[in-house]
Amino acid sequence: MQQILVLVLLASCSLIYDPSKIHAGDGRGSDDGGFADAPVDTPYVTADPSMVHASDLQPPVIYEGQGVDNSRPAVLTIRGVNFASGATVAIAPTHAGDIADLTLGMVVVAADANSLAVPITANIMTTLGAGVGVPLTITITEAGFTTTIAWTEVALDELTAVTQLPPTQQRYSRVALAAAGSLPTGGPRVTIHSMSSISLAAFHADALTTAPGAGGCNGGPPLALGACPGDGGAGADAASAAGVPTPGGGAGFSAKGGDGGPGTGGPIVGDRYVASYGDPANVASGGGNGGSTYLLPGNGGSGGAGGGTLELHAEGDLTTAALTALGGAGTAGTGATGGGGAGGLVILRTGHTLAVASVDVTGGLGGSSLATNAGSPGRVRVDAALGSVASAQQGPAFAIFTPVITDQHTLAIDLRLPSQIAFKLSRLDQRGVLVYLPDVMSGTGTATVDVPLINGWNKLCLTVPGGLYEDDIANECIELAFMN
Repeated sequence: MQQILVLVLLASCSLIYDPSKIHAGDGRGSDDGGFADAPVDTPYVTADPSMVHASDLQPPVIYEGQGVDNSRPAVLTIRGVNFASGATVAIAPTHAGDIADLTLGMVVVAADANSLAVPITANIMTTLGAGVGVPLTITITEAGFTTTIAWTEVALDELTAVTQLPPTQQRYSRVALAAAGSLPTGGPRVTIHSMSSISLAAFHADALTTAPGAGGCNGGPPLALGACPGDGGAGADAASAAGVPTPGGGAGFSAKGGDGGPGTGGPIVGDRYVASYGDPANVASGGGNGGSTYLLPGNGGSGGAGGGTLELHAEGDLTTAALTALGGAGTAGTGATGGGGAGGLVILRTGHTLAVASVDVTGGLGGSSLATNAGSPGRVRVDAALGSVASAQQGPAFAIFTPVITDQHTLAIDLRLPSQIAFKLSRLDQRGVLVYLPDVMSGTGTATVDVPLINGWNKLCLTVPGGLYEDDIANECIELAFMN
């Protein structure tokens, strides 16, 4: 089994503020990852606390659930002037009667006094939800003087029943489904994103014969082809097949679909990393219809539908019982049988630990258990720091001990990956400057890359082969603050 793991290691990491040194320059670093902030041995001059000023912050909002259930806390990073090492930070709702439940960690002030950072956990609140924005006021205090800056917490629902799921993607503060659930057939793909943990009983995104799983494709009805790029070919009618109709082909996906007649199995389609949902080939296709007899045109069996697409994205732990996204079986008809639909797509993403009982993306059978025209298996991708799934494609993951705040200019990234596979590494800084760093590639299974950071807030992302930074499914990202 191919294993991929990104480990972010900090040598001699220290969060101790040293007032004996400050940086030359403006404290912001350079856009190309250089070291414009190289420290010099200059005595620290105590700032006038009456002149303290906060200019901007990152991230722009905090989501309920961040920092809960082994997810990474938000790292509030404020730029300004004249911050002192003894500064304190308090956060409260701006309006009377509003609710916010935040736990703040240790405040760290950069040596140049131009930025500060504090890790924050947004505890889960049962009284708010549905994307309500709670205005917050951040108060920075030092030596009796204060300055304020506005912020926002986004309150989210907890998902406790499948019936709460919307037809499209939505964030939740926590997901905990004690009862087994099935997604409705025929709808759009489903993404369940928790800012903390996901805990599920058995969960299913299966096709039901000719009804596709959520986000899957239809099988071929009589006298028509299956849907989507991997669809199975139609069987030949009796009139063109020496008097005996042939079955439709199974849909292709991660493998070629099984043949009904000669060459009717659908092709291998999509990519193993699923770099984009916008690629129509990254979906489970339907099987082809069976051929007709002489006297009854259209009496061949229908092709089975494709399995569904299910993405589970937990910023903390992800724990589930059995997951399935099975392809639909072709039908028998009174002519030749229809081909099976392809198994679906399951993507499991966690910022901490993955514990999954099993994942089954088997393709549907042809029109009978003895037929050879089954659909292809689907695909499973796992992005997890800890834990794995047998036969899954391993995606990128940052190690769970990656710091939230660091005073080290560079992070040494150790990447374990299949031979000759490269992930794109990028960094977004507090000013919105996106820098693409060298691809992380190795022919031996390991690679080490030094990642230069910019003073203040940094977002680091690893993008799968063929993916774009702008496409969420292609990326695994972390946020951290560099204070120096």
